[in-house]
Amino acid sequence: MGTRAVKAVCLVVIGASLAWLVAGCGHSIQTSGGPGPTPIPGPEFVYATNNADSAISIYSADAKTGILSLVSSSTTAGSGAGAAGLTATPNGKFLYALNSQTSEIFCFSINETTGLLTPTSQGSISTGAGTQPVALTLSEGGNFLYVVDKQNDQIFQYSVNAQGILKPLVPPTVSVVPSDSTLHQAPVSITYSAFATAAVFVANQNSGLIVSFDVAKNGGQLSISEDIPSLGTVAGIPNWLQISGATLYVADGGLNSPGGPGGQVSIFGVLGSIFPPGMSFLGAVGTGNSAGQPVGLWVDPFFPLLFTANDGADNASAYPIVATGLGTPSIQDNFTSLGNVTTDPTGIFFYGTDTSEGLIFQGSIATSTGAISPIGGGSIPTESPANPGSKPFQVIVVQTPATSP
Repeated sequence: MGTRAVKAVCLVVIGASLAWLVAGCGHSIQTSGGPGPTPIPGPEFVYATNNADSAISIYSADAKTGILSLVSSSTTAGSGAGAAGLTATPNGKFLYALNSQTSEIFCFSINETTGLLTPTSQGSISTGAGTQPVALTLSEGGNFLYVVDKQNDQIFQYSVNAQGILKPLVPPTVSVVPSDSTLHQAPVSITYSAFATAAVFVANQNSGLIVSFDVAKNGGQLSISEDIPSLGTVAGIPNWLQISGATLYVADGGLNSPGGPGGQVSIFGVLGSIFPPGMSFLGAVGTGNSAGQPVGLWVDPFFPLLFTANDGADNASAYPIVATGLGTPSIQDNFTSLGNVTTDPTGIFFYGTDTSEGLIFQGSIATSTGAISPIGGGSIPTESPANPGSKPFQVIVVQTPATSP
């Protein structure tokens, strides 16, 4: 990874930092009279939002090599600039993309063969003038969608039907402001947990708080339940967060922790029988840098690895996940303008954004160490013709429904 073209990727955030992810998965098909045939994974597609012109980049991913091929960049999520977070339903049928400047959620169906996007019958839904939707997450079954409004310190909450149509819940919003706070919160990231008890977690960047929400069992409505400083006893600068089982990881740029000026990953135990109820701060591990900050992170879905995108340091940190939390990270160099990152569903291919050159990085992961090696030349433009000013915001991987042999 020593040359400029040889870059791999890691997770990020935009504006104030944030990033989103999702990896859809196929489903098995059962027949009567006995077990169904062994499912064959459906095609994998990679999607990226380009903040500068709101184009959505669509790539096909080679299942064996992980190498991307640009399918299209003609679909848009709004006019002008502003495309931000995106996510897809777990069944790989629908994709949702935000525009923080036009205050809209764009709704698409995914062609399971080509990966191309077609607006649903709803097309888009407005979050209202003066709102700034930046990050979103779906419930485990994909039947509820939650969107954070950075400007107005709230979460929009929707039901999602079988046709991918969004309907506001009652009430349509919930505040992210704890009862004992008067600060502007600026939520920038959100994640859903189905571990033990359904919950939603939000990173409030301006106040330095991580806030948890209970999820109503039947209606999906959120209610604020707890808040805790992102560095345990003091507020940091939380950017991206992700849940994995009973552990919540937060990319934090605050300086009041063992991470020092290079920031750290904060670790929390969350709802479940092996931890006390609520959130419990378990510690923080630095990125290994003396400058910059981790604006995003990604937990490998199959291997005990976690990656951060270290803004300002132009590198990534690869952490081993160990019984005590996180081990000492190894630095992955030459990740200029490292943005949002993700992996494929197998956890062996790595994709991310280069926000200054309009590229998607592509690499393979050494699953024993977390080292990233370039594939397909190390990167691919987000648009055709290439547009170095596209400013890719978030990248996700979606696997469309499985098929029978």
